[in-house]
Amino acid sequence: MEQKLYDAAVVGDVTSLLELIERDPLLVDKTSLYCQDKNPLHAAVIFGHVEFVKAILRDNSDMCLVLDKFGRNPLHLAAIKGRLAVLYELIHARPLAAREKTEGGGTVLHLCVKYNQLEALKYLVETIKDHEFANAKNGDGMTVLHLAICDEQYENNGFTSKSLREEEKQQIQLQISRIEWRYD
Repeated sequence: MEQKLYDAAVVGDVTSLLELIERDPLLVDKTSLYCQDKNPLHAAVIFGHVEFVKAILRDNSDMCLVLDKFGRNPLHLAAIKGRLAVLYELIHARPLAAREKTEGGGTVLHLCVKYNQLEALKYLVETIKDHEFANAKNGDGMTVLHLAICDEQYENNGFTSKSLREEEKQQIQLQISRIEWRYD
């Protein structure tokens, strides 16, 4: 039944989700414990299935805290993919999930910069108004601002194939500089 739940998540089939939960009310709980590589909430988040995400969170909001095999929770994945509507649902279901660090010690804000998700970054900063969170360091001792600046330096020296448009770099740096000053 776990595979059926995962398949429903991939396509965003809320009807199948509800039928599966009706047959086994503990299905979502069991899946969150034993299916790290095929977690249905992670799949629904990646594909941007907002209604499925809402339905599964109504059944078990603790799913927001479950990590995938790379140490990322669903909120991290929503930020990486720029799924703002999903990010909104996850933050409202479990605000503390945003504070969970990745295996590399970074925050969801670090992921927003790394994956060039400026709108997700803005949303998170405006929603979680916390100086410590906004200025947290990753495992390498870098804040979000450091990460954005280093990314630009590496690009200018030809050390990375990732290329942000100049305007996007400026927007990220502006947003991050606001983080630095807003909560001082």
